[in-house]
Amino acid sequence: MSPFFQRKIVLKGTVEGVGMRPALFRLARLFGLHGHVVNRANRVELLLQGRREDVERGFRRITAFLPAGARLETPLEIKDSFITQTAGEFRILTDDSEAGINLLTPPDLIMCPKCRAEMNNPADRRYRYPFNSCGECGPRASVIRALPYERANTAWKDFPLCDDCRREYEDPADRRFHIEGISCPKCGPRLNPSLETALAVLESGGIAALKGVGGFQLLADPRNDQAVRKLREFKNRPEKPLALMAHSLEAVRKYCAVTPVQEELLVSSAAPIVLLEWTAEALPLLNPDNPREIGIMLPASPLHELIMNGFSGDLLIATSGNRHSEPPALANEEAAEHLAGVDCILTHNRDIYYRHDDSLAVENHHRPQYWRRGRGLRWSTCDYHPQLKRNVLALGGALKNTFAMGGRDYLFMSPHHGDLEEADTAAGWEKALTQTLEQASVPPDVVAVDLHPDYYSTRYGEKLAEKLGVPLVRVPHHYAHALAGLLESRREKALALVFDGNGLGPDGSLWGAELLSVSRAEGGKRLATWEPAPLPGGELAIREPWRQLEARLHMAGMPADPMIVQQCEKHLNVPFSHAAGRLFDAFAAMRGIAPRRISYEGQAAIRLETQAKGEQNWDGVLYPWRNSERDGVLYLDWSPLFRGETVSATPALSFHHSVAAAAAEMVEYGLEIQDCDTVILTGGVFQNRLLTGLTAAALEARGLNVFIPGLIPPNDAGISIGQSYWAGLYFNVFGVNYSF
Repeated sequence: MSPFFQRKIVLKGTVEGVGMRPALFRLARLFGLHGHVVNRANRVELLLQGRREDVERGFRRITAFLPAGARLETPLEIKDSFITQTAGEFRILTDDSEAGINLLTPPDLIMCPKCRAEMNNPADRRYRYPFNSCGECGPRASVIRALPYERANTAWKDFPLCDDCRREYEDPADRRFHIEGISCPKCGPRLNPSLETALAVLESGGIAALKGVGGFQLLADPRNDQAVRKLREFKNRPEKPLALMAHSLEAVRKYCAVTPVQEELLVSSAAPIVLLEWTAEALPLLNPDNPREIGIMLPASPLHELIMNGFSGDLLIATSGNRHSEPPALANEEAAEHLAGVDCILTHNRDIYYRHDDSLAVENHHRPQYWRRGRGLRWSTCDYHPQLKRNVLALGGALKNTFAMGGRDYLFMSPHHGDLEEADTAAGWEKALTQTLEQASVPPDVVAVDLHPDYYSTRYGEKLAEKLGVPLVRVPHHYAHALAGLLESRREKALALVFDGNGLGPDGSLWGAELLSVSRAEGGKRLATWEPAPLPGGELAIREPWRQLEARLHMAGMPADPMIVQQCEKHLNVPFSHAAGRLFDAFAAMRGIAPRRISYEGQAAIRLETQAKGEQNWDGVLYPWRNSERDGVLYLDWSPLFRGETVSATPALSFHHSVAAAAAEMVEYGLEIQDCDTVILTGGVFQNRLLTGLTAAALEARGLNVFIPGLIPPNDAGISIGQSYWAGLYFNVFGVNYSF
């Protein structure tokens, strides 16, 4: 028998950019094994050679040697054989013969404690170095151009290692052994202008643009009203909330109440923006519609930490580096053009290949929930995948867009791209999608899009499917919401309350207050909804909630604006919508708190939720609705709500209780048709945490399990995952097959 044994092992998952090869090198050396480890596109290949008992011992310890950021897919691919001689001592190899994209490549990670200690140590050669990183931290997803993960395929290619960094890279005993993204003040990127210049601008009340991790940001002093007004004017963002960056968790606690769930989010490696209750003296210019809630994040990189250490205050506004309707700048030239007019642009000469906006998270009904997935989060949305029957490229919707890719053993969602109604955002989305497709190792078998024909993503998908020669699947909007929640819940079937602002249903009408039954095996069915209400002017009515109110008053037989009455009676551009979000708009207008014209999505509803939270006691009033049944579907009619003469003086809290009670009644009706123990709460309206809590409590009191999506956003950012589910499993609803 041959004297030596070898085992070839293919490791897939989060295996590149995490220090996998150095870790396996140390494993092989510990057990006296020969062979090699090499990065390929989408995988790491490991060859262990030696005595069989030594190979087996080393193999059993692989998981114990994995670096902190690594995650393996199982089972491993293994091939054993006997050999007459080994290849010599164990080596780390480089292979540039393959290229591709690994959607499990780790995200950009905040600075680890070891790198922080170096940066703050005056005796260390990386003292105050803004780009310090190692195998456990630093940029990954935003700087990797292609795989395999080698320095030549990253933005670090422009920075050859100096002698000191080279010694670290080649020393097996060093913690930076074979870590591709290392550098130091001698060989790494350079700031332009100096950090001190930017800090002086901020101290004097100016605005500084900063080249961050996944794009440019705008910084300003939140306690300087003139600076805040100047920033809002520059961004053309009169009322939408502005996020803050805090020096430390201790600084956050000075200003906000922080629950254990929120703290866990704040200090996580993603360092997302987290919405918190502001308990200090109000800074109303930061969030005019809800001054007692502010989004705060901790420093996302060494550069951010140096800025916070150098600034005299412990808070800075940190918002996206763009003007209204433009995506945040990535390149230095882009920033010079689009951010001209700010007082300082602090940039550097390391490229950003993929844009990653700051992630946004909240605590919703005692659990963490992401509303936006971006910097710091993996493309993979959850550990569970649905074993799709074909490879799907899903292009999402129009607002808060993400795209997704899925197949038999993977399902991934892109970072947040934003609203594709804006031309520049759409162009950036198209570029990112093209890059991903060029580098993906598996081409799609099908392209999935929203059912709405006028979405940019739908029109683009139609052309792309034709170009690729694959089928196009049109997925109803609210089933995509429900299926995304079903996937994350890991249930085989569930009821789903899908409340949002609007979306096209299979019958061609605008849905948005739906009770759906959904299952892996059968797709879904509509069980209950609300009676449709008019939108005089279409999109204009959404931007101007008073139009919705006047139309509902007219439909309820009450006096209303003559222009709106005439428009409704003559059916002049008056679509009808079932959407829950539109009821919130109309009621906020009736309460006199909706703006004449909203300046950002959901503004009227946010004001209504804020007012309800400020009311101390609930008086027990439930606003009336009427029920009717048609073709096996329950319809709730809210017209009686607009017939009362004292509604405008009734607490907003009662309105939220009413909607929660109505939602529970829809579920009770659905349970008579579909035997089920789980209800999913999803759609943008359930970002209203007061409504979510009231609805969940009402359902839990009935003995039902309530699932609230956490990793997959409940808003339109999550529908690309639901589209993947629908298109990958050949769902058929109402006898109409939307798969082809």
